[in-house]
Amino acid sequence: MDHWLEERQRLEQELGERITLDALTGPNGLDGAPLRDDAGGEAGWLIAQRKKGHRHSADDVLTAWYALQVSPRVTEHLDLGTGIGTVGLLTLWGMGPAARLTCVE
Repeated sequence: MDHWLEERQRLEQELGERITLDALTGPNGLDGAPLRDDAGGEAGWLIAQRKKGHRHSADDVLTAWYALQVSPRVTEHLDLGTGIGTVGLLTLWGMGPAARLTCVE
């Protein structure tokens, strides 16, 4: 954790602004239940982002959820127009450890 704090301070100094830590979907998932990994533990999704500029949103979470609903067995996927990468990373997490993600911005 100390390494993260040192890196955060370095980045904040370089950017000239504070970096916030926000849970990607808050403490709970879309259904109100805590986000869980395949083993039943909490997913622990956190994302570091600037206070201003391009940030993740509910659209990212809903898009990833929809992708997992319509194609739950996909093990390779392509994220075109990746942006900040949250949709691809959420779908990758939801598909399990054997899945592969390619992102193109």
